[in-house]
Amino acid sequence: GWTDTRQELYQLTGQTRADADSAVALFPAASVSDWGDGTSSILTVPYGQSNQLCPSERFWAQPSGSSCSGVLVSSDVIATAAHCIVGEPMPAYRYVFGYHMRDAATPNGVIANRDIYQAAVLAWQLHTNGVDWALIQLDRPVVGHRIAPIRQASTVRKGQPVHAIGYPMGLPAKFTPGRVQSVNDAVFFTSISSYPGNSGSPVYNSTTHALEGII
Repeated sequence: GWTDTRQELYQLTGQTRADADSAVALFPAASVSDWGDGTSSILTVPYGQSNQLCPSERFWAQPSGSSCSGVLVSSDVIATAAHCIVGEPMPAYRYVFGYHMRDAATPNGVIANRDIYQAAVLAWQLHTNGVDWALIQLDRPVVGHRIAPIRQASTVRKGQPVHAIGYPMGLPAKFTPGRVQSVNDAVFFTSISSYPGNSGSPVYNSTTHALEGII
């Protein structure tokens, strides 16, 4: 049987927890409501109830709200999946850092405005061969979050442990481990379990913690 190996951010330590600091959630702009006091609330729906899941399903009581995932790759640029943003007007999204569970029962549902960004598209490619990426320029440099280190040389090997951090089904951030299953010159395939909402999630090398790609 399949074992759900996803973990919450508060369960992570060391470099793996630092990897999570580079992840960003893409929220519909209409789901972010400014309180006028330097914070905004993010509109979500109950994950289990809204998807008509059995209460025994993991994360049943958690919120669901984001539509895709991304990763900070320079001071004011994030990478995500092109299919997340192609055909959408750029004001349709907000880029939100800090959407995670604080503990088993408490989602981070009120976000400081300094962690919420608007953006414009720098470049993107979307092809049937699997190429699916976009670079998004944020409206200002990101403060207080780590820029993901990108592998600059050599290639990832088959069997290499990797992990993704993103927002499956719009849930607060989840860590998911896996391994590289196959490698070719365009895309590599891993055993990472992913869901709608994980698109654009950073995939890190679990040994070097360098960014290998995105889901």
